[in-house]
Amino acid sequence: MSALKNSVQLLGRLGKEAEIKMSSTGAPYCFVNLVTNEYGTKKNGEQFEKSQWHRVAVCGDMTKIIQKKGKKGSLWLVQGSIVYRQFEGRDGNHQYTCEIRANRIMFLMDPMAMNKPMAEKVEV
Repeated sequence: MSALKNSVQLLGRLGKEAEIKMSSTGAPYCFVNLVTNEYGTKKNGEQFEKSQWHRVAVCGDMTKIIQKKGKKGSLWLVQGSIVYRQFEGRDGNHQYTCEIRANRIMFLMDPMAMNKPMAEKVEV
């Protein structure tokens, strides 16, 4: 049982550009929204697409990559763990959230843009 691990890997697109913030200790962090899509066929033969949004927490040096390459719609691979948190909302009630705590992120070239000239060299 010691081999069981909280691990998740997502391949998706950023919903908007990240806003980098600083913690009280001076460490950079941000939250980004990543959308993943699932495609399939229903029993009646009709095709479908299902989109899901994931809140991803990014901190430390990884925020530099997000800041440089994190444009809306850009393609990312995120590896991390699922974290559930409880906090007090503005109304004083307890709120619950689920997020992905990234421990590795990779900016990926969009296959749709491979035939277009690149404006800059990608280094991640």
